[in-house]
Order: sequence, then C-alpha cells, then structure tokens
Amino acid sequence: MFSIGREDAVRGDFPDLDLGSFLDESLVKKISRRHAEVLHARDSRTYILRPLPGNTGTQVGKELASPGQDYPLTDGTPIVLGGVVWIKFETIR
Repeated sequence: MFSIGREDAVRGDFPDLDLGSFLDESLVKKISRRHAEVLHARDSRTYILRPLPGNTGTQVGKELASPGQDYPLTDGTPIVLGGVVWIKFETIR
C-alpha cells in the first residue's frame, strides 16, 4: 500500500507520493493531505484505489469516486485528484 496526498509536517502527514513537491502553492491546496491509497493484492496481482474520507474529490476513469470505496486499477486508468492533478496508472514490469 502507498498513500497519495500532500505533506504537512506540523500535522504529521507524510504521504508516500507527496504531490506538493510537483505543484505550485495555489494548486497544492486543492489536494487533501491524506487523499487516497493504492492497494496491491499479491495473490490476484490486482491494484485498487481507495479515496480517503475528507478528500477534495477523486475521479477514477469517468466516475466520481466515493470516499472509502475501492476502485480497480488497470494499466492506463486515468485518475484525477482534487480537479487539478491528472495521473495515468501504470504498473512497472
């Protein structure tokens, strides 16, 4: 599992993927500190995205994602975080 969000040392938020290091200050505030998690099931070799409660909005493919619900990820799945960050999911082989 790895977390996606933006770092806030005062609150103790240190995501594995800190989007704050890629965005200017006006955009980074649109990403939640704890935005989402990507989970990997080793037995089935599948990945899922789980938006976390309180996030600023997540879209998986064309679907607006609900916090706490799991969304399957396959190579090429588009993900939009906070309406400002567009990511394409890819596995590294």
